[in-house]
Amino acid sequence: MDTIREELEIYRTVASMTGAILYRYEIASDSMEFIFGRAEALRYGSTINNYVQMLYRQRDTGTGSAINVDDLIQGLKNPDKGYFECKARLSNFAGFAKWYDVIGKTTYDDNNEPQYIIGRISEVTDAGYGVQTDNTDNEDYDKFTGLLGKAGIIRRLNEMCMSGNGAEAAFAEFKVEGIETYISGDSMTISIAECFKRIFPYNAYVGCASQNEFYVIYNGDRINNELAIAFARLKSEIQGIIGTAAYAPELDCGVYIGSFPKGQEFDIMEKAHMSLLKAKYHHPGTLVVYSDEIEMEFDESKRKLEDVEFDHNLVESALSIMSGSGEIGEAISLIFTQIGEKYGIDRIAVHELDAKNKSVKVTYSWVSPKCPDVECRIHNVHLVGYDDLEKIYEQRKIIIVSDTKNLETHKFFAKIQATGLKSYVQCVFTGKHHSSGCISFECFGSRHNWNDTEIKTFKLISQLVSSFLLNIREYEEILLERDSNEGRDALTGLLKQEVFIKEAAKYIKCCKDEKLAVVYTGMKNFMSVNSRFGYAAGDNVLKEYTKVLKEDERFIMGCRVNADNVIILAKIFDRRGNRLSAALINRLNDVFADGCEQLCPGLDVSITAGMAIIDDVSEPVEHYIDKALSARGRAVNGGLDGVIAD
Repeated sequence: MDTIREELEIYRTVASMTGAILYRYEIASDSMEFIFGRAEALRYGSTINNYVQMLYRQRDTGTGSAINVDDLIQGLKNPDKGYFECKARLSNFAGFAKWYDVIGKTTYDDNNEPQYIIGRISEVTDAGYGVQTDNTDNEDYDKFTGLLGKAGIIRRLNEMCMSGNGAEAAFAEFKVEGIETYISGDSMTISIAECFKRIFPYNAYVGCASQNEFYVIYNGDRINNELAIAFARLKSEIQGIIGTAAYAPELDCGVYIGSFPKGQEFDIMEKAHMSLLKAKYHHPGTLVVYSDEIEMEFDESKRKLEDVEFDHNLVESALSIMSGSGEIGEAISLIFTQIGEKYGIDRIAVHELDAKNKSVKVTYSWVSPKCPDVECRIHNVHLVGYDDLEKIYEQRKIIIVSDTKNLETHKFFAKIQATGLKSYVQCVFTGKHHSSGCISFECFGSRHNWNDTEIKTFKLISQLVSSFLLNIREYEEILLERDSNEGRDALTGLLKQEVFIKEAAKYIKCCKDEKLAVVYTGMKNFMSVNSRFGYAAGDNVLKEYTKVLKEDERFIMGCRVNADNVIILAKIFDRRGNRLSAALINRLNDVFADGCEQLCPGLDVSITAGMAIIDDVSEPVEHYIDKALSARGRAVNGGLDGVIAD
């Protein structure tokens, strides 16, 4: 028995025993063989049936690859076989598969290149609930985990609310506290996503909003019982993934159960989030179902303090200082000094959110002369975390803690105790996107029972200071954007060539183990677009061209040279193990043609490319650009989509 036949027998056994869907991708022919366990054939029966019908249509119209459909059907009907195989191009099947995982490469040729790539399909969507029948809404999915993204979950929730059938369903928000503290947090997220896929296979939409946040829309029977069982299984499996640690991550869940009225999708999400906060702060490690009592608690916590008096003199003084000062740091220092001295506060700090780096930093602080060592004690203790500002405070704009002993369930409680912090108030301020930060008023010497007048004064001062601060940050963003645009092409947003060469060299040097290539691309008949349809149409074609290149997951960075040429630095393999090849340029052309048909109908505008594999990182980037350009010349002269340089 030859090696390939032995391998196939192993795959069949694994597929039958585990219920997995495996595939074997042949690089040379760009084709895949799918091996389904019998359990998967039953589970995804309608999907497989749809796929088979598509193969029938392809056979009848002569558009498909050579597939013996009758043998495939017989494999499905034969209960003793326990699996069936089907061979087709990847693009024929992609509409039904959410994600492909590569688990190995096999059967190497004489040049030590793999002939086959072995993998597992993470999930095939059923043709009924949660179907994805084509690639039109791939943007709904999180490419990192293969689950729906936040936008995809909101869309599914909206669809359920629009149906207005009055049936009871559940919307659950899960949070795994503490993943962000681990270096291997990303791999944990992927493993946890797999747990969600296994535990909620039917009658559920599962989504991933961030590294540690997951959503589930459940539409099955006995909702309360099923969710409780699923929650217990998730806790157990997550503990198995992460193991025991000093700060072991904790799973919390908030659930809304009830009808999904039309137009109430965001109200449903808010109720689930309130329940999650109730679980996190009052019943850690549990599942909490939304109730009217939770709504009442949040109404109280979000009270606007309209009828409460505040310190007019202090607020007026702050207004005068802010309007008369030319330097915000100096103004903030004066205001914080007045507040601290009047109310016996030991430290006041401005915490600002850095959304790009997912971190929070203290940008301004004032410390009472009575507690000069506070900054030393609190150094490296993050009383305000990125997650707090990003999510928790969306519902609660003021956090009031009169005694930190009540924070025993907080993951940083031990560190808080070590600093000597006794009481604090945090007032959040928001910018255009998410929460932008908070101002924290802290007492270390003794506990402080905050009264409403103090709270309202702090709130108004925070609004005043933050309004000035946010305007400054917005102006800084404009300046940064202007500076970054100076090195980019104004039309496409791609780098200019001299910047590309520098940045590509840095990337290649930093990622020596990564398989990379330089690709020199251009368009056929681009000048004809300008002459026949006008320069505006030509600009739109270039934008569409750039969009198609950027959307390929191999794309790292690119630059525009001349009118219609783009040079890109690309990965040789994508996540599915597909190798950069002329066949893949052909696929890019298919996508590009769809966009160009409306922009310049009847004109053949397509991509040609030359590819140069980076096999020596000591060579300059210009060397590989020249090789790729030469290869593209051969592609154009030979009438090919793409050529790989020798």
